[in-house]
Amino acid sequence: MDAATSSHIAVTLYFQAQTSIVFGTAHPVDSTLFALDWNIQPEAEDSASWIVSISYSTPERSNPDPLLQDLEYNGEFSNEEELMEEDAQGTPCLNSAGDPFSEPLTRDDPRPTFTISRNEASPPEALQANYSRVTNSDTYRGLPPGTVRVAISWQSQRHEFYGVYYRVNYSFTVNPQGWDARVLDQGFNYIDDNDEKQQILINNAPASEPVLLDGAGGILADDAEPEYLDFRRYPRLPFSSVFNF
Repeated sequence: MDAATSSHIAVTLYFQAQTSIVFGTAHPVDSTLFALDWNIQPEAEDSASWIVSISYSTPERSNPDPLLQDLEYNGEFSNEEELMEEDAQGTPCLNSAGDPFSEPLTRDDPRPTFTISRNEASPPEALQANYSRVTNSDTYRGLPPGTVRVAISWQSQRHEFYGVYYRVNYSFTVNPQGWDARVLDQGFNYIDDNDEKQQILINNAPASEPVLLDGAGGILADDAEPEYLDFRRYPRLPFSSVFNF
């Protein structure tokens, strides 16, 4: 390395240490301009003083601000398996005597999934935590309450001019039947007229298979339709005001 090159490097390092201005630093007044060109020259021949000139300009369109990039959309299906409490016509899945099958029927349950990806200035850590186990409390993109869940993932990226940003993926999974549980009311005990739990006996012996119940703790009448109990699996939070991109 010759003396001139060595001097240029020394002056550059000294200038950067004193001013905190490096290649790509934003202009102190106009944040759309960046330090993209340097010119370092001695003030005079054999002078110990140097002149540092910095040219600020806007990056070329080949390197746009990542936070201004368009959203990216992707859609697919995830295949699950679900228990059949009712068939496609709403008929309870029971045998000819009105009892549940010992081996429950199942069916494929393809669920639409769509992902919206965008760049953000900071990672959505709190949003990721708060929405990890909830469904929508409002109608979201035309989908009824209780039918949509979201999984949020992100990864840090670095732009040569704009610095660190985050690529965030919002993956929404839709269950058209809703995420709440619907269970056939059945068991081995019933509630008697004194509001006490009693074991169900058949021919003076404890029932060996679950017996249908009437939705209020009693044994279902022979000519009555089976009853189902609904349970909310997840809390619900607003989606439309939060994921409004």
